[in-house]
Amino acid sequence: MDVFIMWAGDQSHAVARALKQFLEFVVRGPKYFISDDIEGGRLWRVTLAGQLETASFGVACLTWDNLRSHWLHFEAGALSKAVGQTHVIPFLLGPSPTDVDGPLSDFQMISCDEAGIRKMASLLAAQTPHTSPDVIEKSFRYEWPAFEKTLAAIRANTSSTVAESMRSETAILQEVLDRVRRLESRPEPATPRVEPPAERSQPAVSRVESSSSQTEKSGTSSSSYINDPVRGSGGWLPH
Repeated sequence: MDVFIMWAGDQSHAVARALKQFLEFVVRGPKYFISDDIEGGRLWRVTLAGQLETASFGVACLTWDNLRSHWLHFEAGALSKAVGQTHVIPFLLGPSPTDVDGPLSDFQMISCDEAGIRKMASLLAAQTPHTSPDVIEKSFRYEWPAFEKTLAAIRANTSSTVAESMRSETAILQEVLDRVRRLESRPEPATPRVEPPAERSQPAVSRVESSSSQTEKSGTSSSSYINDPVRGSGGWLPH
């Protein structure tokens, strides 16, 4: 049986190399492959394509910095199509199952802890002829402490900023939604009432000019001609 171990990124690469060494000791019989095994001078694309065609078991080492790796998803998709009944296991070092999307989210995932790795070893043993469960259990117990220390060292070298920058879209959308809800729950401030401006009175000068203008338009004079018997002559007198 051929086992294809997939990786992308420095941390995932370190996990893949350590996992390959661990499984080779615990479950002997399968042929484990990572891209490091490609010999110099070989056409690596051709070699990878051949390994994907013959592998019946795949392990994708997922970390925070490669969740969106197109290459990992391509390899997993190619492996699942090449062999209809193949096992493809997303191996999680850091992310949780809800953080994984794309083709890899369709497969049953295993966490990078003792219970998860023990389950992986059992799956491999079940498909490997002439394996003894007792021998595998003894080998697992013997090799696990060293492998656990290796995983702890790999985790320690992971920057916390990487995990923060690679938060799942679900978590980011949830945070935005919570903020919007808080804004909507705030009471709206009272809108001040704006009174219309009072009508300004017309100045006296303007009224006089307006009155005079209206009189001129109507053709009526403000004075009249009278015949004064005392003066003996007529004159214009104001009303």
